Amino acid sequence: MARHVDYDALINSCVALCVLSGVASSDSISIAATSGYYSGPDHTAAVIHLASVDREAGKRLQRLVGLKPPSNYGDRLLSIANLLGALRDAQALLAEAHRRTA
Repeated sequence: MARHVDYDALINSCVALCVLSGVASSDSISIAATSGYYSGPDHTAAVIHLASVDREAGKRLQRLVGLKPPSNYGDRLLSIANLLGALRDAQALLAEAHRRTA
């Protein structure tokens, strides 16, 4: 029997993982630069904190946290373009975290 796969929901789940990865990488970037990181529910404050350390990383985190409501809470279904952008941002943040902590 063939199973139906809801690819739209899988896109949202994959984007949610990119958001989590981006947040963790951002924390590593902040810790490497300042010995601290933002901890709290205000995503805007986290973006501002990271941008004070690395402007480009702040922009990437801002894009990722903007995708958190639809990816985590199902506000809307995301597109392949959203997924590809999230993957690029998460990958770039991870690479920067590795560069700063190597």
